[in-house]
Amino acid sequence: MLIVGIHLEGGSQYEHITRVRWKMIASPNTYDGEASVSEVVGWIKASAHIVWSDGSPVASVYVNNRNGREFIESRADSTRSNNLLTQPRF
Repeated sequence: MLIVGIHLEGGSQYEHITRVRWKMIASPNTYDGEASVSEVVGWIKASAHIVWSDGSPVASVYVNNRNGREFIESRADSTRSNNLLTQPRF
């Protein structure tokens, strides 16, 4: 699954992502949709593979927790374009 867009509320950091747009390519079909962060957290905890890709190596998305609130975050690497916070906004 690819995260292809994010919606932020109340700030500009990972914990402010409230919804994501996603795409899944299961040849020959392509599926897309929108989900809340709590849904994505559930998918990750259920071992669903969530990634972001722009044609370059994928970046994993994982669950983080701050002040008892779970949110999604991408792992830092040398490719800025696969950071969740650089995704198109909606």
